[in-house]
Amino acid sequence: MKILVYEWNGFCQKDLRAALLELGHRVERIGYVVREQCGDAFFEEKLAERLKRGYDMVISFNYYPSVGKCCHEAGIPYLSWIYDGDIHGIYHTSAFYDTNYIFTFDRAMLKRLKEKGLSQVWYLPLGVNTTRLDAIPYLPEEQKIFGADISFIGNLYRNKNSLDSITLSDYDSGYLEAILKAQVEINFNSLLEELLTPELIQTIAAQMPEMDSRYTLTYAESIRNLMATAVTKRERQEVLKQLSEHYEVSLYTFGEAKSLPKVKNCGIASYFNTMPRIFKHSKINLNMTHRMIFTGIPLRIMDVLGVGGFLMTDYQSDMEGVMLDGEHLAIYYSVEDLIEKVGFYLEHPEERKRIAQNGYRLAREEFALTRLLPQMFTLAGI
Repeated sequence: MKILVYEWNGFCQKDLRAALLELGHRVERIGYVVREQCGDAFFEEKLAERLKRGYDMVISFNYYPSVGKCCHEAGIPYLSWIYDGDIHGIYHTSAFYDTNYIFTFDRAMLKRLKEKGLSQVWYLPLGVNTTRLDAIPYLPEEQKIFGADISFIGNLYRNKNSLDSITLSDYDSGYLEAILKAQVEINFNSLLEELLTPELIQTIAAQMPEMDSRYTLTYAESIRNLMATAVTKRERQEVLKQLSEHYEVSLYTFGEAKSLPKVKNCGIASYFNTMPRIFKHSKINLNMTHRMIFTGIPLRIMDVLGVGGFLMTDYQSDMEGVMLDGEHLAIYYSVEDLIEKVGFYLEHPEERKRIAQNGYRLAREEFALTRLLPQMFTLAGI
């Protein structure tokens, strides 16, 4: 098939293109970061002209309304593979076009989208390009540069907390704070929707911008997303702080981390070059899933397993029957449990090695992009 890949500033897009080529497809790309999520006139003009060359489909990670609109007008299937929890575009009314085929890695998101009336939406876990990762030379001398007892690569969201701008009564503020604290303690279930009262939603919504009628996202869902980021911010801060009281921790993130004086801040890690080496040379790679990913297996897990690194992660229900604790990775259920398990695995290198090898085989055999993409095409009937 002749396929056009739409690329923006996201992870693993080159891997998608490489996998399609490996499967024998004719692949072209168009790269552009849209300036307006629900309608970028400049991009739409360029894309509409490009589509006249004739393609069997357009594919991208995440859903973009402008791409959906152009493909619908041209009568070309648009396949979008959601790989983030915070995807505003997927709630645009254009997502209902019959030329769209949407795939999400999160079963909870799948349920929500179906409840909104989307029919052409399926569950498909994220994948990994082990062909590229296998080709990277992992040199022993790199151990001095990238080696660590515990490594975490991720955003601390220091400057992202929109809840700070909301004015609440002392009671509502205390209630909201209690929800956030409780959710930080429970890393495998969501209290955010269950405990948000209609009255509190109404109070917060009154201080938010008016919802755009072109989106199906509700105030309750938007507030839940804000709270999910607030919980993630607190959780990552607390976990790294407590871990660093007991072990050596290396952090790769944007900006400074002055509130974590015992954590070694190593700066930004490039996705294609540095990150695989960190995963390979670290004794333990830590994953803390963003709370907007309710059940899905995040890309970071695939990244670690695909390079043969040892992974310690929080629990996600989509792992059930697929990724086994103590077999393919290690799962923790609280900060206390994490600290205890980190100590165990640091003292048992052979066990780490066994689990990492099993995790790598699982990624290569079950989650290779070249295996998942044909499944996607079959589900879409293309």
